Amino acid sequence: MKAHATSQRPLSTRPRAIALAIHLSLSCAAGATLLQATVAQAAEPAQRYAIPGGTLGDVLAQFAAQAGVKLSFDPALLAGQRSNGLQGSYSVNEGFARILSGSGYELAALGNGAYTLRKSPSSGSATTLPAVTVTAAADGLPAAYAGGQVAKGGRLGLLGNSNFLDTPFNQTSYTAETIEDQQARSLSDLLVNDPSVRLASARTNINEDFSIRGFTVSSADVSINGMYGLMP
Repeated sequence: MKAHATSQRPLSTRPRAIALAIHLSLSCAAGATLLQATVAQAAEPAQRYAIPGGTLGDVLAQFAAQAGVKLSFDPALLAGQRSNGLQGSYSVNEGFARILSGSGYELAALGNGAYTLRKSPSSGSATTLPAVTVTAAADGLPAAYAGGQVAKGGRLGLLGNSNFLDTPFNQTSYTAETIEDQQARSLSDLLVNDPSVRLASARTNINEDFSIRGFTVSSADVSINGMYGLMP
């Protein structure tokens, strides 16, 4: 004789599952209702208006009064402009946009239900500036002597472009023509023209020291247009 064991699902789990399904259905329904209420609150209600045409300032004032909003602006901004009025159902923003269309102004919120007017960004007319003529002569550098090898002055940082007679120290200004004619590759190739200057170290891509009237000048002390550390 064989014994058969039959396993049945407890009945207590069925009401629990049904209750869970009802709870989920109610939660979804409540969520959908809440979403619809939120959307309805976010949507700005429309109101019907029948405002006759007139000056733009008067039409705006009538619309603001009927819409129940505070509007403040300088009447002189809209002087001479007229409006066809407003007929139909509009929200506050739609109504203002319709009335101000083509006026060159737009609505600007001030907070707490108050508004004002401001110039539309696209309404400004282009301003044509007068022509400006700029003239310069060779960057203002002093003129070169005959032959074009050296100049009568040079650029002296904060002192600007100065003639050598107005400089509180001795200077020799070699021209770009001299650099090109001698095919100078570094500063030492150019300074050999001055008998008081000699190269005090071997020329490398990193260091190039000089001796000027017995005083040592390293490459770190040489500036290009006021900036150091660019030599050689």
